[in-house]
Formats: sequence, structure tokens, C-alpha cells
Amino acid sequence: MKDFKLLYDGNSGEHDFNAFSDSDWAGDPHDHHSLSGYMFKIARGAVAWSLKKQPSTALSSTEGEYMALTHVAKEVIWIHQFLGEVRFPPTIPITLLGDNQGALALTINPAFHAHTKHIQVHHHFIRDCITNQDVKLKYISKADQVANVLTKGLPYAKHSRFTLSMGLIGVSTH
Repeated sequence: MKDFKLLYDGNSGEHDFNAFSDSDWAGDPHDHHSLSGYMFKIARGAVAWSLKKQPSTALSSTEGEYMALTHVAKEVIWIHQFLGEVRFPPTIPITLLGDNQGALALTINPAFHAHTKHIQVHHHFIRDCITNQDVKLKYISKADQVANVLTKGLPYAKHSRFTLSMGLIGVSTH
């Protein structure tokens, strides 16, 4: 990666604050824990990213994606507070993009679900973020999910498109 640099767009506004969330369901072949990955963009460039093994086994892809949404929501809250401290607080909720419609639906429906009662309480943090309007959820197709570059092995063309979307450009091209 030494031949790449991050490029930010100085003409961006608040509409360019986005967080991408993804999970690889049961990706670890030994304990079947999933990975949570996120990438946070400001001014069309990545400012934070993470790939972390989930602490418990997800029983479905929806549950794994739900846990990933909670993982990124914590970072979104921190970034929002940090921007406020440096006198640049976003006035709109930060958009959180996820590619699992079941997980997105689970975040906005606090009703009891027989199939999700086993989910540990700390994973429900994302619901508070939605209720408090700290984040706004939005669906993004798997074909456009930039965080896939963190959680999955991708074909070269898709990997290149996603790294470019993160604001990573070849040093020799700019």
C-alpha cells in the first residue's frame, strides 16, 4: 500500500459523512465467529476503519450484520463528538450504510422477536442510536458495499473500485 495515498475533497459538505458496515457470517473456520468491518468517510475519503472479530457466534447472517452495525455505531458517536469538539459538528444524523435488510429492520423494531431474544443486550446499542437520531440507517446493495473490502476476498476489479471509493488513489496517478 506504499504506492497509495488518501485523497479528500475540500468541497464536500455534511452529506458526505457516511459509514459503511459489513460482516462475514461465521467466517472463522475454527470457532465460526463472524468479523465486523466498517469504514467511515468524510469528504469522500476514509478517516476510520476497523475489522474486528465478533465476541460471540452469530446464529444468522442478519445477527452478524446487526452486531456489525453496533460496532460501527459506537465509532460514529465518537466521531460525531470529536467533530463537535473541533468546532465542526454535523447538524444531520450521520448515514450508516448496511447491506442486510433484516439487520436494518431489526434496528428500528424494538418489539420482542422470538428469533432474536438470545442476542446479547450490548448489541442493541444501535437501537438507541437510531432513537436518539445520532445515525440514520440506509440500505446499500452488496455490490456497492465499500466495507466488503475489509471482510471479504474480492475480485481485482471490485477491490480496486472499493479502494478508490475509500479515497485511496495510486501515488503515480495523482
